Amino acid sequence: MISTHLTKEELARKLRESEENLKVYVEDAPDGIYLTDLKGNFLYGNKQAEEITGYTKQELMGKSFLNLNLLPPKYLPKAIKLLTLNAAGKTTGPDTFELVRKDGRKIWIEIKTKPIEQFGKTVVIGFVRDIAERKRTDEEWKKMTDALQISEARYKDLYENAPIVYYSVGTDGSLKGSNKAAQLWLGFSPDELRRMSIFDIYAEESRARVRTLFARFQQGISSENEELVYQRKNGEKVYGLLTFSVVRDEGGQVVASRSVVKDITEYKRAEETLRESEESYRSLFKNMINGYALCKILVDEENKPVDFLYIDVNEAFEKLTGLKKEDVIGKKVTEAIPSIKASNPELIPIYGEVAATGKPIAFEVLIKSLDIWLAISVYSPRKDYFVAVFDNITERKNMEKQLKRAAEEWRNTFDSITDLVSIQDKDFKLVRVNKAFANAFGASPKELIGKHCYEVVHKTNVPYPNCPHKRTLKTMAAASAEFLEPSLGIYLEVATSPLSAGKGRHLGSVHVARDINERKRMQEQLMLADRLSSIGELASGVAHELNNPLTSVIGFSQLLLEKELPDEIKEDLSLVNSEAQRAAAVVKNLLTFARKHTPAKQLCQIHNIIEDVLKLRAYEQTVSNITVDRQFAVDLPEITIDYFQMQQVFLNIIVNAEFAMTEAHRNGKITITTQRLDNTVRVSFADNGPGIPKENLSRLFDPFFTTKEVGKGTGLGLSICHGIVSEHGGKIYARSQLGKGATFVVELPVTNGH
Repeated sequence: MISTHLTKEELARKLRESEENLKVYVEDAPDGIYLTDLKGNFLYGNKQAEEITGYTKQELMGKSFLNLNLLPPKYLPKAIKLLTLNAAGKTTGPDTFELVRKDGRKIWIEIKTKPIEQFGKTVVIGFVRDIAERKRTDEEWKKMTDALQISEARYKDLYENAPIVYYSVGTDGSLKGSNKAAQLWLGFSPDELRRMSIFDIYAEESRARVRTLFARFQQGISSENEELVYQRKNGEKVYGLLTFSVVRDEGGQVVASRSVVKDITEYKRAEETLRESEESYRSLFKNMINGYALCKILVDEENKPVDFLYIDVNEAFEKLTGLKKEDVIGKKVTEAIPSIKASNPELIPIYGEVAATGKPIAFEVLIKSLDIWLAISVYSPRKDYFVAVFDNITERKNMEKQLKRAAEEWRNTFDSITDLVSIQDKDFKLVRVNKAFANAFGASPKELIGKHCYEVVHKTNVPYPNCPHKRTLKTMAAASAEFLEPSLGIYLEVATSPLSAGKGRHLGSVHVARDINERKRMQEQLMLADRLSSIGELASGVAHELNNPLTSVIGFSQLLLEKELPDEIKEDLSLVNSEAQRAAAVVKNLLTFARKHTPAKQLCQIHNIIEDVLKLRAYEQTVSNITVDRQFAVDLPEITIDYFQMQQVFLNIIVNAEFAMTEAHRNGKITITTQRLDNTVRVSFADNGPGIPKENLSRLFDPFFTTKEVGKGTGLGLSICHGIVSEHGGKIYARSQLGKGATFVVELPVTNGH
């Protein structure tokens, strides 16, 4: 309570101090604060409430959200529900609404409410926050800069038309000039004011003070913030806060004063209201849902913030932090929370920056010493002081952490799938792809998002004719297909599942593509084995039928060559003999190909077999300018195989490579690589020859298939190799790109614990 024995000046000073304190707590808070009755009629609103709604306090008072059309119709049921909860004594919020400002602009707000008792009745305190993103553009800053650089003519216009009262006084007390605001405020015309003395515009109770100020003015002393009572032409008294400066001529003589008056009539009339409402403000402060702390920053000798002092806190501060009011007020934060500097070294510099510059800031932080997350808004009511308004958001942060962890686990699972997985929308555009999908097409997932799947996968401008995604979009059911994808050179098994948002809204599909090249190769090898078996039976019969006649032809021709015969006859006999021997070799290979036998298997080191074959071919490789690059695995185990049969396989592959490179460019390089893959030993023979046409790759192991000229190959070598490797429980296959050489791969199982 303010004493009734105070002087007028003391009373005014006390009221001003009270007002400033209340503004620190409520009026200048970063959030909108308002009071309503239980019907939603506004009883009070702070500056931020005015800023958010666009309405002044006077426009808000006595009216409700409904009267002012602050809420679109769709939010009215929700608002009525909140009023019902408040009437039942319940706190609400935070709740999100779309608010319609006075200027018609819509903004998003967050509201918290709490019923409180005030002057014997229940009212509702509300806290409203503008949650829309606000950005200041370069253009706005430019306008502010331009406003500071106005011309002299602009200043003159500003003087004349400014809403602030301006007038000048001569040393004789005459009113030498006034602006429109002064004329309107006092109710006199410009001519009337020019004929008047300075003393004529003041009320009787202020004239003594005016005479004192006038005498100081004549002595060249300026004054500021003098509270005076003015009397308008119609006799009405108004209050003004006078500040005047002395104007001197070039000789330093006082010639006039320039006076600026701030109309404080409303302020003076509101003093009584403020006196009555002081308790209301304190009630608001006490019942704020958000935590509140008024603090003073403490600096060192270098003016760096090193600590801060708690000046005042509210009850919500205690509830949200667990710290008692009596344990923090008047204490440094390092005393109230000793470990704060170690756990949160960033806090004091942030608060120091706000207290020094006055620039507000909002942030979220984990107070490690208290093990709580806080959303903090900080502003400075005056230099070296700051106010922290905060919410406990620990529960929300924990939920965000859980959601983030779940999302990360999903992403990791999604990207760990070896199949090519993608999510595609109704327009065949890639919405999401996993790493396997992106790697298959030599790009990052980010680079592929937004592109059409058929452009990426098939390199076409239209969807694939048998595209399962197309069928899924049409039927809203799962679909699948198998096809050879030319862009990858592999067989794919593709399955699609519909992706919907419920109620028949189809968003696209989940697309899973699996490499089935190995499966297709196995199927082809099985078919080849069947063909070889059939051909082998036929070849065996043919070979036996031819073997005896060929033996006779070779023997008789050899005997005849030993006799003395004419040269021309000997030449013909030599040709007969060589061709018969070639035919015999073919028959021998046929018998080898057709013969079913059990290999003489033993533990062997693959590297030794390769080296033996290379020794056999050393001379021919030197003559043909062919080099060999050995890339042998150091830990390759011994395996159980028929040494000589596997030597035959490797020799055949190497000889074929030598022939291809020599025919193409009379030199070359063979790279032999060995490696262990789980329970398999893999041997790769890669040459830099002309390569094998795509159409020939599937026929390489067919009996009698050859691309060599007549007389340079039987077409049985690779068929025999296939049979030998199959007998060993292994696989043999080839890959090639035309113009980039060929690679033959032999895979053999590891047995006997190796």
